Order: sequence, then C-alpha cells, then structure tokens
Amino acid sequence: MGFYAARRFQNDPVVSSVGRSLPGYRSQSSVAGQKRTWGANLNLNYIHRYRDFRRDGWEVGRYSMLAGSVTDGFAKTSELGDLRVTLGLENILDRDPPLDNPNVGYNQGLVGCPGGRFGHLSERRAF
Repeated sequence: MGFYAARRFQNDPVVSSVGRSLPGYRSQSSVAGQKRTWGANLNLNYIHRYRDFRRDGWEVGRYSMLAGSVTDGFAKTSELGDLRVTLGLENILDRDPPLDNPNVGYNQGLVGCPGGRFGHLSERRAF
C-alpha cells in the first residue's frame, strides 16, 4: 500500500486517496473597475465537486459564491474629508453550500462562509 492509498477495513480493497478528499480544482475570479471616486467589484469563488473516500465515496457537490461591492470616496477638501464608504453583498445568489458529511455539516475550510446572503457597510477615513 502506497503513501496515497488507504483501506477502510483490513480485507477491503486499497483505494487511492489522490484527489479524493479535496476538490480537484477550485477557482477565484474577480472583475473591478473605477471611475473618478466610484469603484465596483464582483467576485466569483468556485469549488469543484469531489468524493470523500472516508465516507464510502460520499460525493460533495460543487459550490459557487458570488459577491460584490460598490465604493465611493470623497475628496480631502470636501466637508466629509478623506472618507471612503463601501457597500457590499456576499452570497448574492443565496446558495447553501453542499453538505460535506451528513454527520458533520459543511467543510468550513473549503466553503469559508456557510451562511446565507448578507450585506455589509464600511467606512474608512484617513487622518
């Protein structure tokens, strides 16, 4: 039995674990733009489906999450000073991540944020 192989019980066949416990690939893409004081970005995170060999080949489905934000900045000479305000929305499509294991739930290490859609507002001021 090699380094990347395992068996569940002594008489079970040897199963290769290469590409089985983690997704074969994942991607992160983003598009951003800016015009004068306004800025916007859109982010897409994708995780491909995979099989968990520890759970009798339990298949974890693929998952994608879309997020975006809009930013406006004010000039130092304005009444608001050097202020930058950002409004964003995470998980725009409001998709639940796939279950990693029926007894555990989501794989927090891969999904990152298993919550539903949420918005955020932030401001930054330079002194």
